[in-house]
Amino acid sequence: MSALVYQFKYTPTEKLPPSDITVAFILSVMKWQAFCNLQPNIYCFPPNIISPQVPRKIQEGIQKMLGEVGKILQDYINSLGRDFIEVLISKGYKIAGPFKNFEDMTFKEKEQYPLVLSCETFLIAKFVDKNRFGDSVVYGTYPWGIEYCAGSYRFEGELLLNVNIKVTLFESLTKEKMIVKEISIPVQPSFYKYLIYVDEEIRVDPTTGTRFATLKEAKFLEGDDQRPQVLAKALESIYPLQLDQFSKIFDPKEIEQAKTDAEKVRKIRGYSEG
Repeated sequence: MSALVYQFKYTPTEKLPPSDITVAFILSVMKWQAFCNLQPNIYCFPPNIISPQVPRKIQEGIQKMLGEVGKILQDYINSLGRDFIEVLISKGYKIAGPFKNFEDMTFKEKEQYPLVLSCETFLIAKFVDKNRFGDSVVYGTYPWGIEYCAGSYRFEGELLLNVNIKVTLFESLTKEKMIVKEISIPVQPSFYKYLIYVDEEIRVDPTTGTRFATLKEAKFLEGDDQRPQVLAKALESIYPLQLDQFSKIFDPKEIEQAKTDAEKVRKIRGYSEG
């Protein structure tokens, strides 16, 4: 894979006076799926030759590509957590944590910080191959009579990306939700291409007369797989918009009301005197 170029960065646009409200921040978590349309027929080389399954080396190349995708997504979620905190600070709130998860908070900390913020990101990235071109593939016959094909196939497709962020502000002792909102930015399909080099022998089943291909070599050409970079750029394009929406959620009046509601919930449940 060629070196990826991307940056997830956001600078808050406002700076509000300090608030007396402290928000306990739980590190952002993400549930994600990234997959390709592993259809055996699209990886038949050459066309119309029987190939019962996706070749093992092709599967290995796809897993390597998805490994790059995983690194991008880890950078993305880490950046979200960092910039969520920057937005809260710019709003004047004090930050407790960040905590790895809710269970990581002690009872004393839960007593001390009535408001806890949790952000969950749900992401699905689907790479859908649309076209295949074999312009540089050479067909021929060895002197001993076996047909072969060798060369590079160019694949073109589109990335379908869906990202939703669930933002929940809840009271720490009862876990009663004060604010629940969703950040969802529409993402237009992005287009990509990649190259696969193949070297195959084409044989004929003597019993059935069916032509089939025996794969000698198949590999993704390094530096020519655009899929990880296309995903990174798609996330990069929606990143500031997601942070803008997150900033709007933390309207000072609404958060002040959430704090008041949290204190009422504690009194009703018997967690505070008064």
